[in-house]
Amino acid sequence: MEAFLRSLEETALSQWVLGSIRGYPIVLSFHSLGLALLVGLLTVIALKVLGFMPNQPFAPFRKFMPYVWWGFAVNLVSGIVLFMADAVKDFYSWTFWIKMVSIAVGLGFAVHVSKTVLNPRVAQPRQGPQRDHRAVLRHEDLRGRLAVRLVDGRDRGPAHCLPRVCRHLIAAATRRTPA
Repeated sequence: MEAFLRSLEETALSQWVLGSIRGYPIVLSFHSLGLALLVGLLTVIALKVLGFMPNQPFAPFRKFMPYVWWGFAVNLVSGIVLFMADAVKDFYSWTFWIKMVSIAVGLGFAVHVSKTVLNPRVAQPRQGPQRDHRAVLRHEDLRGRLAVRLVDGRDRGPAHCLPRVCRHLIAAATRRTPA
Protein backbone atom coordinates (compact mmCIF):
# COMPACT_ATOMS: atom_id res chain seq x y z
CA MET A 1 0.00 0.00 0.00
CA GLU A 2 2.80 2.38 0.84
CA ALA A 3 4.33 1.86 -2.59
CA PHE A 4 1.05 2.94 -4.20
CA LEU A 5 0.86 6.00 -1.94
CA ARG A 6 4.45 6.94 -2.79
CA SER A 7 3.67 6.58 -6.49
CA LEU A 8 0.79 9.05 -6.02
CA GLU A 9 3.17 11.50 -4.41
CA GLU A 10 5.59 11.18 -7.32
CA THR A 11 3.11 12.07 -10.08
CA ALA A 12 3.63 15.27 -12.05
CA LEU A 13 0.46 16.80 -10.59
CA SER A 14 1.59 16.14 -7.00
CA GLN A 15 5.01 17.56 -7.74
CA TRP A 16 3.42 20.67 -9.25
CA VAL A 17 1.19 21.16 -6.20
CA LEU A 18 4.08 20.80 -3.77
CA GLY A 19 6.86 22.29 -5.86
CA SER A 20 5.42 25.39 -7.46
CA ILE A 21 4.72 28.66 -5.70
CA ARG A 22 1.14 28.80 -7.00
CA GLY A 23 0.14 25.12 -7.10
CA TYR A 24 -0.83 24.51 -3.48
CA PRO A 25 -2.58 27.87 -2.96
CA ILE A 26 -4.62 27.42 -6.15
CA VAL A 27 -5.80 23.93 -5.24
CA LEU A 28 -6.46 24.92 -1.62
CA SER A 29 -8.44 27.98 -2.78
CA PHE A 30 -10.68 25.79 -4.93
CA HIS A 31 -11.06 23.38 -2.00
CA SER A 32 -12.04 26.24 0.32
CA LEU A 33 -14.55 27.71 -2.15
CA GLY A 34 -16.14 24.30 -2.72
CA LEU A 35 -16.32 23.73 1.02
CA ALA A 36 -17.92 27.12 1.61
CA LEU A 37 -20.53 26.43 -1.06
CA LEU A 38 -21.25 22.92 0.19
CA VAL A 39 -21.32 23.55 3.93
CA GLY A 40 -22.92 26.98 3.72
CA LEU A 41 -25.91 25.83 1.68
CA LEU A 42 -26.34 22.59 3.65
CA THR A 43 -26.32 24.61 6.86
CA VAL A 44 -29.14 26.82 5.57
CA ILE A 45 -31.12 23.71 4.54
CA ALA A 46 -30.45 22.05 7.91
CA LEU A 47 -31.68 25.13 9.76
CA LYS A 48 -34.89 25.05 7.69
CA VAL A 49 -35.40 21.34 8.47
CA LEU A 50 -34.85 22.02 12.18
CA GLY A 51 -37.63 24.61 12.17
CA PHE A 52 -35.95 27.94 11.64
CA MET A 53 -37.70 30.06 9.02
CA PRO A 54 -41.08 28.37 9.64
CA ASN A 55 -43.00 30.65 7.25
CA GLN A 56 -40.64 29.94 4.36
CA PRO A 57 -41.71 27.04 2.12
CA PHE A 58 -39.28 24.26 1.19
CA ALA A 59 -39.54 24.99 -2.56
CA PRO A 60 -36.82 27.69 -2.73
CA PHE A 61 -34.40 25.40 -0.90
CA ARG A 62 -34.64 22.81 -3.69
CA LYS A 63 -32.77 25.25 -5.92
CA PHE A 64 -29.74 25.01 -3.60
CA MET A 65 -29.08 21.31 -4.19
CA PRO A 66 -27.40 21.59 -7.63
CA TYR A 67 -24.97 24.11 -6.11
CA VAL A 68 -24.39 21.76 -3.17
CA TRP A 69 -23.45 18.97 -5.59
CA TRP A 70 -21.18 21.31 -7.56
CA GLY A 71 -19.48 22.28 -4.30
CA PHE A 72 -19.06 18.61 -3.48
CA ALA A 73 -17.59 17.90 -6.93
CA VAL A 74 -15.07 20.75 -6.55
CA ASN A 75 -14.15 19.44 -3.10
CA LEU A 76 -13.81 15.89 -4.36
CA VAL A 77 -11.44 16.82 -7.18
CA SER A 78 -9.38 19.30 -5.16
CA GLY A 79 -9.34 16.94 -2.17
CA ILE A 80 -7.97 14.11 -4.29
CA VAL A 81 -5.26 16.42 -5.62
CA LEU A 82 -4.37 17.57 -2.09
CA PHE A 83 -4.32 13.95 -0.90
CA MET A 84 -2.05 12.94 -3.77
CA ALA A 85 0.43 15.64 -2.80
CA ASP A 86 0.94 14.16 0.68
CA ALA A 87 -0.59 10.69 0.40
CA VAL A 88 1.59 8.73 2.84
CA LYS A 89 1.22 11.21 5.70
CA ASP A 90 -2.52 11.67 5.13
CA PHE A 91 -3.28 7.96 4.79
CA TYR A 92 -1.72 7.18 8.17
CA SER A 93 -3.24 10.16 9.95
CA TRP A 94 -6.23 9.43 12.22
CA THR A 95 -7.49 13.01 11.75
CA PHE A 96 -7.70 12.37 8.02
CA TRP A 97 -9.93 9.35 8.64
CA ILE A 98 -12.13 11.31 11.04
CA LYS A 99 -12.51 13.86 8.26
CA MET A 100 -13.45 11.12 5.77
CA VAL A 101 -16.10 9.71 8.14
CA SER A 102 -17.47 13.22 8.68
CA ILE A 103 -17.69 13.71 4.92
CA ALA A 104 -19.53 10.40 4.55
CA VAL A 105 -22.04 11.39 7.25
CA GLY A 106 -22.56 14.81 5.67
CA LEU A 107 -22.99 13.25 2.25
CA GLY A 108 -25.55 10.84 3.68
CA PHE A 109 -27.40 13.79 5.23
CA ALA A 110 -27.39 15.67 1.91
CA VAL A 111 -28.71 12.67 -0.02
CA HIS A 112 -31.39 11.96 2.59
CA VAL A 113 -32.59 15.57 2.68
CA SER A 114 -32.66 15.87 -1.11
CA LYS A 115 -34.62 12.62 -1.48
CA THR A 116 -37.12 13.26 1.32
CA VAL A 117 -37.51 16.80 2.60
CA LEU A 118 -36.71 18.62 -0.64
CA ASN A 119 -38.42 16.13 -2.96
CA PRO A 120 -41.72 17.65 -4.10
CA ARG A 121 -43.31 14.20 -4.47
CA VAL A 122 -42.48 13.18 -0.89
CA ALA A 123 -42.85 16.39 1.15
CA GLN A 124 -45.24 18.93 -0.29
CA PRO A 125 -44.42 22.51 0.66
CA ARG A 126 -47.00 24.95 1.96
CA GLN A 127 -49.39 26.28 -0.62
CA GLY A 128 -50.17 29.81 0.50
CA PRO A 129 -51.69 29.88 3.99
CA GLN A 130 -52.59 26.17 3.92
CA ARG A 131 -50.27 23.31 4.78
CA ASP A 132 -49.81 19.77 3.67
CA HIS A 133 -50.28 18.44 7.20
CA ARG A 134 -48.70 15.04 6.51
CA ALA A 135 -45.38 16.57 5.48
CA VAL A 136 -45.41 19.20 8.24
CA LEU A 137 -46.29 16.64 10.92
CA ARG A 138 -43.57 14.32 9.66
CA HIS A 139 -40.94 17.06 9.97
CA GLU A 140 -42.30 18.37 13.27
CA ASP A 141 -42.34 14.83 14.62
CA LEU A 142 -38.71 14.36 13.57
CA ARG A 143 -37.72 17.64 15.22
CA GLY A 144 -39.70 16.73 18.33
CA ARG A 145 -38.04 13.32 18.65
CA LEU A 146 -34.63 14.90 18.19
CA ALA A 147 -35.34 17.48 20.88
CA VAL A 148 -36.65 14.85 23.31
CA ARG A 149 -33.56 12.72 22.81
CA LEU A 150 -31.19 15.65 23.22
CA VAL A 151 -32.93 17.32 26.17
CA ASP A 152 -34.06 14.27 28.15
CA GLY A 153 -30.90 12.33 27.44
CA ARG A 154 -32.86 9.19 26.54
CA ASP A 155 -30.56 8.63 23.62
CA ARG A 156 -27.37 7.65 25.39
CA GLY A 157 -25.29 8.47 22.34
CA PRO A 158 -23.07 11.52 22.03
CA ALA A 159 -26.05 13.82 22.65
CA HIS A 160 -26.13 13.12 26.40
CA CYS A 161 -22.87 15.00 26.85
CA LEU A 162 -24.09 18.23 25.23
CA PRO A 163 -23.64 21.22 27.49
CA ARG A 164 -26.82 22.33 29.24
CA VAL A 165 -27.00 25.61 27.29
CA CYS A 166 -26.89 23.77 23.95
CA ARG A 167 -29.69 21.44 25.05
CA HIS A 168 -31.89 24.40 26.02
CA LEU A 169 -31.17 26.15 22.70
CA ILE A 170 -32.09 23.02 20.77
CA ALA A 171 -35.26 22.61 22.82
CA ALA A 172 -36.25 26.23 22.22
CA ALA A 173 -35.57 25.94 18.49
CA THR A 174 -37.68 22.82 18.11
CA ARG A 175 -40.76 23.81 20.12
CA ARG A 176 -43.92 23.33 18.14
CA THR A 177 -46.01 26.34 17.34
CA PRO A 178 -49.79 26.04 17.30
CA ALA A 179 -51.17 25.56 13.77
